[in-house]
Amino acid sequence: MDVLRENCPRGTSDCPIALYHITAGTSGIVSPVHWHPEFEILLVHKGSIHVRTGTETFLLSAGSVAFIHPNELHAMDSAGVSCEYDAFVVSLDLLALSPSHFFTRDFVVPLRSGNLLLPRVLLPDSSLCTTVSATLKRIVSKETDADCFKITAFTAIVEVCAAVFHIAEKRIPSDTAEHNGNMAVKACICYLECYYDQPLTLEMIASHVHLHPNYLCSLFKKYTGETIFQHLHRIRVEKAAAMLQNSSISVSEAADRSGFESVSFFTRKFKEIMGLTPGQFKKRA
Repeated sequence: MDVLRENCPRGTSDCPIALYHITAGTSGIVSPVHWHPEFEILLVHKGSIHVRTGTETFLLSAGSVAFIHPNELHAMDSAGVSCEYDAFVVSLDLLALSPSHFFTRDFVVPLRSGNLLLPRVLLPDSSLCTTVSATLKRIVSKETDADCFKITAFTAIVEVCAAVFHIAEKRIPSDTAEHNGNMAVKACICYLECYYDQPLTLEMIASHVHLHPNYLCSLFKKYTGETIFQHLHRIRVEKAAAMLQNSSISVSEAADRSGFESVSFFTRKFKEIMGLTPGQFKKRA
């Protein structure tokens, strides 16, 4: 997944849901911090994984289900053991019926606006988790059946939403410090993504989001679990890795184009993040 806001289409226009099967190793970042307009449901099959949502971090173990809200900053990190999980990324357009329909009014609109918060985690020893897990597995079972997948996915997601609606939290969003912090971190991530190839300084980044550098550093760490420059190095390495897929681009060119000022520092960071030197990665590409 990209580190910026994801705008890629999910599923098809008439069934906007994407299903991802993910196998995670025993260390490192599984999915860097990102956000998207869809809500997401995680179903863990084996092992466990750390999930970060905003300033909250929790351990998701085998059999658990978690919900991530639209436009919510989130990331997944290894919990020290291998993990297998499914991620269902669902556009609210899938569920939006007519504007006057009660489901649109009572569920879709409040969830999209942040007025409705789904339960964060369903634990595997609860009957509700068992019900929701079985419903989600129906979607997986029809993934390769083009004739049945769309209707199964639609009805199953509606069933899941109906099952958890009674424990969803209704709230009136306000212009709180949490909201402001969330928006500042998103703006910072967008800036890093756009200008990763430039010689960025902390002062430049902080000036863009109109915050004191020290406060921005604290805020960014609080919401992402990384420092600003750890995140910037990750972006640069991922961009360089994409460049190295092209046989005509050398390691030094990839380093320069991705914003690294020296090949030696680039090589060190690349191996730290990718587990291979740039040269080794290029040979395997």
